[in-house]
Amino acid sequence: MSAGLYRIMTWPATIALVAIAAAVAGACQTSDGHVVLRKLGLLEGTTSYTSLAFLRPQSLPEQLQSKRADVPVSFTIHNSGNTTRDYQWSMLLVHGAHTRRVAAGGLRIAAGHDARITRSAAISCIRGRVQIVIRLMRPTESIAAWTVCWTPGS
Repeated sequence: MSAGLYRIMTWPATIALVAIAAAVAGACQTSDGHVVLRKLGLLEGTTSYTSLAFLRPQSLPEQLQSKRADVPVSFTIHNSGNTTRDYQWSMLLVHGAHTRRVAAGGLRIAAGHDARITRSAAISCIRGRVQIVIRLMRPTESIAAWTVCWTPGS
């Protein structure tokens, strides 16, 4: 077979291969295609995570102006998953070796949504510093901020 005839005969096969590859690639973009790819181990499941953050970290005081202060603490919990989740949270004050829970709650957050929570933390201290901690039970996650205690003469 001559080289020219061989090239002509392979064009239809090449076009057919490209058409099949395009059809398979298109099918893989559908939800049914994702199921097949997951079963074959070629596609991971949807990544689901929870994020926890202070809403306005700059509003938390770096230093207390008196030995007793009510500090508003605002935070958000975001559910990036594809199912509704229940969350249990708590707000703790850590001063030296002492930990005190000042607020707690539970809430249900729909998939792809978030909840904003604001609570007041009654802080009382005259030396050292206090850590404000927001903690989730499941998933185990926490955020924290430090504030320096009021000192006489400051």
